[in-house]
Amino acid sequence: MISLILVVCVWTKVSAQGCPIFEYTFLNQSNVDNFRRNFPNCKSLVEPLNIQGNSVTNLDSLIGLEQIHTLRIINAPNLRSLRGLENVRVQTGDFVLDGTGVVDLAHYQPSWVDSTRSIVIQNNHSLREVTGFATLKKLGTLRILRNRGLLKIDGFHQVDSLMGEGTLLDLSNSYVLDTLRVFSNMRHAGSLIHIRCNSSLKIFEALDELITGKSIEIISVPGTVEKIPQLGKLKFLESDLYFYLPSHQIEYYEGINNLKSADYIHFSSNSITKLKIFNELEFAETTLAIRAHRCDSINALDNFKGPITGEIEITLRNGLIKLPNLQNARRLELIKNWTTLDELADMDWRAVKSDIEIISGNTEPLSGCVNPFICGYVMNTDLPLSMPSNSVEGCRTREEIREACLRVSSHEPAAEGVWLYPNPTESEAYIHSAADADRTEIRVYDISGRELSVYELGSGDRMLLPLSELPSGVYIIRRSDDRGRVQHEKLVKS
Repeated sequence: MISLILVVCVWTKVSAQGCPIFEYTFLNQSNVDNFRRNFPNCKSLVEPLNIQGNSVTNLDSLIGLEQIHTLRIINAPNLRSLRGLENVRVQTGDFVLDGTGVVDLAHYQPSWVDSTRSIVIQNNHSLREVTGFATLKKLGTLRILRNRGLLKIDGFHQVDSLMGEGTLLDLSNSYVLDTLRVFSNMRHAGSLIHIRCNSSLKIFEALDELITGKSIEIISVPGTVEKIPQLGKLKFLESDLYFYLPSHQIEYYEGINNLKSADYIHFSSNSITKLKIFNELEFAETTLAIRAHRCDSINALDNFKGPITGEIEITLRNGLIKLPNLQNARRLELIKNWTTLDELADMDWRAVKSDIEIISGNTEPLSGCVNPFICGYVMNTDLPLSMPSNSVEGCRTREEIREACLRVSSHEPAAEGVWLYPNPTESEAYIHSAADADRTEIRVYDISGRELSVYELGSGDRMLLPLSELPSGVYIIRRSDDRGRVQHEKLVKS
């Protein structure tokens, strides 16, 4: 019995010396060098390993390690390489590289299991590349920032889900970084993805497969970039989408065309002249902001499949602004080089629950403001309306617009559901039918009663009356619907 007890005691002592069973910290190079001597058979660390200290220059004595739980290398500015860790095949916990002199991660490419909680790579001013992490499929937190000498990030391509506290890639201090390729297979991001670019980035590829997420913020994409993420499969965001492209090189952007809902959407660019975005958008809870000061062409915003209920801000240089699916919009701000507001005629004034602000960047005055949308809003609500300061008389104030609308015989949807505008006109006029109006026949006569043309207007239709070939004068517009109701209206061509 005594002999048996002695054998057990010896076995326990050897097992304890195989690897430390507690969190282990190296404070200097001597601690590192002694690890192999103190634990010659150690291959697997089940508790965190911390390495720090100015005197740490190499990790050669760790060559026997094959598995690590958590690895933290902090404040080791003279450590230039992770050589010594090349036999590590599995890591199960966090990885932190903070304040080191490491140049690259070539000597440390373990298989990262799905339970990895966070990866932090920051303040490593000699680091040139972050590559690898090829086997990592699920990730809690990723932070890469303040690595001044970083040239390239190309990795994390098998990560399909991001949980935890999110991703922060702040490259603003990585002055020479020109390549960013990350998350090419990610489908779900359950936390914030924040990418802030630098001034020298050329290749930016990311998130092509992303379908759902919490928040995405992509900021300060520079003019040197040749390609930017399209986010073509993104459908749902729980919170925000913030996309800021200050580049002066990218002139055309097509993307984010499958997104159906988000709480807050802000798309901004100083250079884009043509946009095709948000074709499938159905819901924006608080804000939809599109700010493209140089944009002259934007896809028809009437392609929106559902109501926009939040605050809407749209800034263009030119290009049509059409939002027929407004519903309970809390505020409407529309900025561009306005000369007339005819394109807003299809919108429903009843959907705007707060103020409307129309701002023009054009030196040419706004000369046409009378249409069903503006008149319905002015005649039927007391909500604020702000017009461009260089508007012509009749469009400058709410009172002037109200008087102009009263001079036009039919701008109230409840009467006939059909509007004629502008009236008077110089060259052309529009006839617009409400969505719930009856089919209407339109006949145009001159002042002598001679019939000039006949048209048919369906429910919700908007039709141009070509008057450019007709001489100035007074014309009669006869409207008759399927219920036999007839209405005549004078149209003045000046």
